[in-house]
This record gives sequence, structure tokens and C-alpha cells, in this order.
Amino acid sequence: REFILTSSPSMDILISSNLERLIYHSLGNDAVANAKLMNELSETGVYSVDENSRKYMSDFIGIFANEEQVFDTIRKYYESCGYIIDTHTAVAAFANLENRKGDRTPSVVISTASPYKFSQNVLKAVGGKFVKDAFDAAKELESLSAAPIPKQISELKTKPKRFTDVIDKADAAKEVLRFAAEKIRKRLYSVLFNRAGY
Repeated sequence: REFILTSSPSMDILISSNLERLIYHSLGNDAVANAKLMNELSETGVYSVDENSRKYMSDFIGIFANEEQVFDTIRKYYESCGYIIDTHTAVAAFANLENRKGDRTPSVVISTASPYKFSQNVLKAVGGKFVKDAFDAAKELESLSAAPIPKQISELKTKPKRFTDVIDKADAAKEVLRFAAEKIRKRLYSVLFNRAGY
């Protein structure tokens, strides 16, 4: 399908490594069978698992949240308990409620991402406005949250940009070869100079 960018970028991945891992385990950890299915997917766009794999995944269900539902879920959790969740956790929380449909049994949604990683969209959900600069959005989000901006995120602002080149898709293979050749050349010079005593 066409790649569609949403506020939950990890959910947008067309061929997820988590899906590949699930298929691998459903096949009894058979790497050869797993590779065959992933190649089928790459070449034809589809693959089909066997009955044993289906049984392995029999308790899995599929639920999604659209953008409006993601933002509403973030806002509802913030308004009801002051807790700010990220966009991915919002998808899981929405799916949890959809799946339970009134069931009052306690349940747990495990969050693995910081709302500061998606500060612009999370701030839009809880604060009602979009801030163009992600670091400015994180600062505003911090003023609404009980949790400070994680050090790893706040330090990103002062780190130098490592990659600035933009290349055309058609030139990708040529660029990878050029990059690899440059790295090999530098490494070779380094080894030669060290051996020569420079």
C-alpha cells in the first residue's frame, strides 16, 4: 500500500521487524521458513502462514486508531488523570478500550515511548495548538507535565547534525557504494600510516 505518515510513525512501517519476529516465532523459530515468507512479501506483496502459525496467533486481534482517536485518547488521559501519553501509547490505550467494550476487569497498557519524542503532536492533543519547533513544543509540554524532558531528548538540541545530504532514490545504490569506498579508503590510510610509524 501507499506509505502514509501519521502521528504514530512506528505504526506506519509497512514491513515491521516486530511482525517478522512474530512470524518467526509462530513458525517454531524456523529462520529459513521465515525468510521465505518475508521474500514472498517483498516480491509479491503477500504471504500466507500455515495452520500451526495461525493457532500460535489465535489470541491476537487487530485494532487501529485514526488520527482523531489518537489525539482524543491523549487528551482524555491528560484531562482525567493528568498523565501525558505518547502517540503510540494512545493507539494501544484506544485499542485496549475498544477490545474491552465495557468489561470492567483491570487491564494494563504498557508504554514504551516518551511523549517528548512526539512533543508537537502530544502538545497539540493536550494544549490544542501546534508548535513548529519540536524543542519549543517539548518545553511547553514540560510545563503541563509532572515529568521533566528526558536528558537524551534535551541534549539533542546541541548535538551537531551528522547527516545533511539528500539524494535521489535512483542514486541510492551509487551513494552507498561511494560512502563505503570512502570509509574503506580512510581506514586503509589509517592502517598504513600507523604501520609506517606516522
